[in-house]
Amino acid sequence: MARPPDYPHDDRIWANSDRKLKGICDDIVQASANNLNVLVVAHFENTLSIVESKLRGEALDFHTFFQGDYSALCAKNRDSKTAKTWIALASHFQARSPTPAREIEVERVCVLFAEHHPMASKDQDSNLV
Repeated sequence: MARPPDYPHDDRIWANSDRKLKGICDDIVQASANNLNVLVVAHFENTLSIVESKLRGEALDFHTFFQGDYSALCAKNRDSKTAKTWIALASHFQARSPTPAREIEVERVCVLFAEHHPMASKDQDSNLV
């Protein structure tokens, strides 16, 4: 599927899972150094579990994002001077109104997708992009 010309996100294709996980960790470290909160999103629980294990192995502090955590993410985003990392399932952001992108100050959040869904429509249903 072709991305629209104004699609604001870069896709990365990793040679293997280890490099992808290292790249996610490197992006988290870089975003945190720039005082950006990070939201790592996965479509599948097994992927989220793998990301979680890698973050623990790299001693990167993170919070698990649940559907009721919108206000916590937004509050941390506005009020904290220390960047936070959250991990979440994409399903927490689907079919939600208003969209999280409108609630979250996007200039303070780096959203990283750990994977694409095999069905492109599932990626499009994620209200983060």
